[in-house]
Amino acid sequence: MKKWMSSLKPHPGDVILNFLRVRPAYPYEIWRHYCELIKAINRKAEKTYHIPTYISFYQYFYVLKELGVIRKFGESKDGNAPLPRQYYELVPNMDRSAVWKNIKRALYH
Repeated sequence: MKKWMSSLKPHPGDVILNFLRVRPAYPYEIWRHYCELIKAINRKAEKTYHIPTYISFYQYFYVLKELGVIRKFGESKDGNAPLPRQYYELVPNMDRSAVWKNIKRALYH
């Protein structure tokens, strides 16, 4: 495998940040986008990257909310869903926070 290919996999935090820079969104929507990115990378790379479960991906939203860089924006009821969708947005001026460089480290330090 070529050296540059090892860095193709985007970090979940980067995907969440870039998605929320565009507009508020709900976690499942961003997770689906992340899965499509990983699938596209897997088609081009010799190495197969693991696609996280929704639950493991959702944990980033909990942590980012606790760290104060995202917040709930609102909710909407989908006819088939048992619970309303929870939308999140970036807290103003927090898109440049150092938290985004290493989310889990920021949580524990």
